[in-house]
Amino acid sequence: MNALLRSVGVLAAFLLVACAPDRSSGPDAERHTATYLETGKWVADSLDAGAGDTTDWKVLVLEDTGFLTLEAVLDDPRANVTIEAFDRFGKPMARATHRDGDGPQVKLTTDVGIGKVFARISAGKGTKTGYTIKASVR
Repeated sequence: MNALLRSVGVLAAFLLVACAPDRSSGPDAERHTATYLETGKWVADSLDAGAGDTTDWKVLVLEDTGFLTLEAVLDDPRANVTIEAFDRFGKPMARATHRDGDGPQVKLTTDVGIGKVFARISAGKGTKTGYTIKASVR
């Protein structure tokens, strides 16, 4: 009985690691470890759902109020990618989803205040693409 329980435990641990959607997302897989995104500059990154990298988090530190635009250009225009903006507390502010047939670009705009804003870029099932993203505030 103990051997069976150990085997089940090992199998469960293996499945948890092997099937975790962000097992290879790196340091930007969670909001509290978001990488810095400077406004006005393009930053390159990638998503690969099959390899376990479905989520990238970015953080912006805004010094003025206005409208934030997050614009991403995808290497694979067929990719299923969602971009979301969150306030400093994690409350959702805006969302834009890119689907096959939308062209290579996805963009969202939302009203922002002074302080931190987080962006989550996530890949849908089977998506593998590089992308460049830029934030601007007007």
